[in-house]
Amino acid sequence: MLISGLGSKKQIGLFALLFIAAVMISIVVQLPANWLLSQPSIKSVIERDINQTQQIKITASRGTIWQGEIDLALHNRTATNGKVSLGTVGFDLNLLSLLWANMSADIHWYLAGSTIATTADLGMLSSSDNRSIELSDTQGVIKIDELLAKLNMPSLSRIPALQNIAGLVAINQLDLVYGLNSRWFSELNADLQVDGLSILNNDFPPIKLDAAFQDKGIVFNLNSEHKAWQLTGNGSLSPKKLYRFDLSVKANSADSLPDWAFLMQKKSAANYIAKFQGRLF
Repeated sequence: MLISGLGSKKQIGLFALLFIAAVMISIVVQLPANWLLSQPSIKSVIERDINQTQQIKITASRGTIWQGEIDLALHNRTATNGKVSLGTVGFDLNLLSLLWANMSADIHWYLAGSTIATTADLGMLSSSDNRSIELSDTQGVIKIDELLAKLNMPSLSRIPALQNIAGLVAINQLDLVYGLNSRWFSELNADLQVDGLSILNNDFPPIKLDAAFQDKGIVFNLNSEHKAWQLTGNGSLSPKKLYRFDLSVKANSADSLPDWAFLMQKKSAANYIAKFQGRLF
C-alpha cells in the first residue's frame, strides 16, 4: 500500500509539472508582440540590429511575438508629421530554427497596393561580428505611382522623372545575404520586370532587369524591346557605393527612335547612348 501511495504521488507530481510546463509554453506562445515592443530596451535592440542609423522605427504591433505584424516608419524632417510610413510587416516565426540558435521567419510586407513575400533568416542570434540578414524565395509586386503617393515625400516629388510616373515592378525572384556590420552583400541574385512604365508621358514596353553578386560587387543588366527599337543597359555597384551604368537605344532607323532618345548622346543616326557614374551616398 505504501509503495502504491508513493507511486500515485509521483504520478501526480509528474502531471503537475507537465501541466505547469504546458501553461508556461502557452503563455510564451501567446505573449503579445505589443507588450514585448513596449519595453524600451527590447524595442531599441530590435531596431538597432536591423537599422544602425536608427531612422526606421516600429510604430505599432499586433499579434504575438511568434506570429503577428508591425508597422514601420522612417523619420524624415521634410515629410508630413516628420515621418514616412514604410508599411506593415507580417511575420510568422519558424520555431524549429531556434533549436539551431537561429531566427528564421516568413515575412510579408505591404503598403499602398505593393506587396512582397519572403523567407528571412535574421541572424540575430549569431555573433555581433558576423550578423547578417538573408532573404530567400522573395517575390512580389510594387505599384510605383501608388507607392510614391503614399510615401508623400516632397524631395521625391520635386524630381522631374518621378512626376506622373506609373508602372508595375514584378519581383520574380530575389535572394540575398546582407551583412549588418559590413553594410554590404555577400550574395545577391535578382530577376525583375517592369510593366506599363510611363515616364514624362513616354510609354515603355516591358523592361527586364537582372542583378547578381560578382567579384565583391553587384552587376546588373537591363533589356527592353520595342517593335522599332531596343533599349539595353549594364552597370555595376561597388562596396564603396560607387556606381556605373551605361544605356543604349538602337532603332531600325533614325525616324524610329523614341522622343526621349534625343536626351542622350548621339553615337550614330539610329543609336544614342548615355553613361552615368557617381556615388550613391
